[in-house]
Amino acid sequence: MQQSNKKHQKIAQILSNFEALIAVMPGHVYWKDRNGIYLGSNKAQADHVKAKYNKEFVGKTTFDLLPKEVAEKVVQDDLYVMSTGKELSVEEMTPDGRVMLSKKIPLKDEAGEVVGLLGVSFDITEQKNQEKKLVVAKRQAELRWEEIIANMPGHIFWQDLNGKFLGCNNDLLKSLGYKKEQFIGKTLFDIQPYEEALKVYEINQKVIETAEAITVTEQGVAEGKPAYFLSKKAPMKDEQGNVIGILGIAFNITAEKEAEELREEKRVIEESLKNAKLMAAGIAHELRTPLATINSLAGNLEHYMADVFKGYEAACAEEKVEKLDEEVLQYLKDAPKSLSKVTYGANTFINMMLMKVNLENVKRYELRKLSIVACVNEAIEVYPMEEEDKALLKVNLGNDFEFMGDKTLFVHIIFNLMKNALYYIKAARKGEISIWLEPGEELNILHFKDTGRGIAPEVLANLFGAFYSKTRHGTGVGLALCKLIMEEFRGSIACDSIEGEYTHFKMMFPKIPQ
Repeated sequence: MQQSNKKHQKIAQILSNFEALIAVMPGHVYWKDRNGIYLGSNKAQADHVKAKYNKEFVGKTTFDLLPKEVAEKVVQDDLYVMSTGKELSVEEMTPDGRVMLSKKIPLKDEAGEVVGLLGVSFDITEQKNQEKKLVVAKRQAELRWEEIIANMPGHIFWQDLNGKFLGCNNDLLKSLGYKKEQFIGKTLFDIQPYEEALKVYEINQKVIETAEAITVTEQGVAEGKPAYFLSKKAPMKDEQGNVIGILGIAFNITAEKEAEELREEKRVIEESLKNAKLMAAGIAHELRTPLATINSLAGNLEHYMADVFKGYEAACAEEKVEKLDEEVLQYLKDAPKSLSKVTYGANTFINMMLMKVNLENVKRYELRKLSIVACVNEAIEVYPMEEEDKALLKVNLGNDFEFMGDKTLFVHIIFNLMKNALYYIKAARKGEISIWLEPGEELNILHFKDTGRGIAPEVLANLFGAFYSKTRHGTGVGLALCKLIMEEFRGSIACDSIEGEYTHFKMMFPKIPQ
């Protein structure tokens, strides 16, 4: 007991010079002996304890003033200070939920022996509440920012220096078919073929090495399909300006790239058509001249051969010459007409080829009333066919009807259909061609059907498209021109086909008002 009193006196002596200062210090100031008994405090601490607990302060221990679970933590901190002789700053909770920031230092005598501790506590409850609010606000801002990034268009991502993905937006995950937890931590080489990944990796390394942003077009994959991306990549830096990774944003420009390629294809096609027009015009000019000569000779032959045959018949009657075989004689008589027919057919083919490279010329023809039977017969008669091809034709032209059109253009349609039908029949080694008429109340229909190879569904869907062809001899212009011609006739053309069975074209003509 006597020893304890001596220690108290020593503590009192140590603090004697500071009592006036302690009394007016802000916060709660107190001091204890080695047994944890409160020896004194400033007015703020004394008033607080007395008002809060209705108890005197001096002579009490922490367990006398605070609930056990709170007191145990305070005493544990006190023992640490007095046993180690080290200062301690710690946050402590009061029973009413307030937060105190306490600074505790050991009190030592002249010999350096710890005889107690001095504590100063400040109420930082409001500060802590503000910090919590700031933390919540910061987290909300981060969540909003994360949500904005997650839902931004394009592909957004960021990687560390080792190329591992640290984050990305939803569009990138959807495009690659990953969940976020599956994607984070992967590298380009985990999600792309090696060659493609290597190209992108080299670009990323350039960004890291130069610490400068790069904009580049890259090839990649979007939803399992090859795609083109316009990418901008920039270095990510820490507070000291050191590059710690890259941030990238990429937009899928596949549609734009394909459109650019289509424009280039169109340019090439237009250039080819331009050249084809020049070539076709030159060829047509060179061919028409000898054809005109042949046609003129045929006309002269027909005119002069009449006298030749009269002389021949007179000579035969007088038995002055040997009679020719009747088949040879008929052949000679038909030769001028055959030559005229050949030159007419050749000129028709020239017209067809010129139309294919000058589609706009279709609109220059003047429409007039024509007989469908007469036009079909003329087209069949002029079309150059072998006897075996003629045997494939089944023509039924009853129920004639009239339409507004142009004979040359109509013949062009029949030539195209005939050429395609014969091609597919020979390819299938089976089939025949049927042509028949079907007059109606509003429309008159010309049917053209072959039972050759038929047309595949994917081809049928594009059949009348310009420059679409699936035959070795085709240019992809013929059926597109047929469609254009029928539209000029104020009619239409349609096709129905079953692959391996038949192809059936219907040319529908509006009825001419009576």
